[in-house]
Amino acid sequence: MLNPRTYVSGRIQIDITTLEEPLRRAEIVIQALDGSAFSYEGRVFLNNPSASQETTPSLENGYVASYHIFGYGGLFLYVAGRWNDVH
Repeated sequence: MLNPRTYVSGRIQIDITTLEEPLRRAEIVIQALDGSAFSYEGRVFLNNPSASQETTPSLENGYVASYHIFGYGGLFLYVAGRWNDVH
């Protein structure tokens, strides 16, 4: 089993008091995701820097979304009695 990694961003502060209308939805853009290895799921938690792969995805824990990367790496082909990396 692979060892999951956790990324915690720096503090992002948004002043919603300056908005002309109430905030109804927001978009989170995640950049520089790596799809060169195995497939994986990422979970997004807000206001919970201690969240990890063990954290239950719930509103109480700050969970807001998941994303899935279907990786194309880690492909091997069995030829002539041995495994070969396809890359």
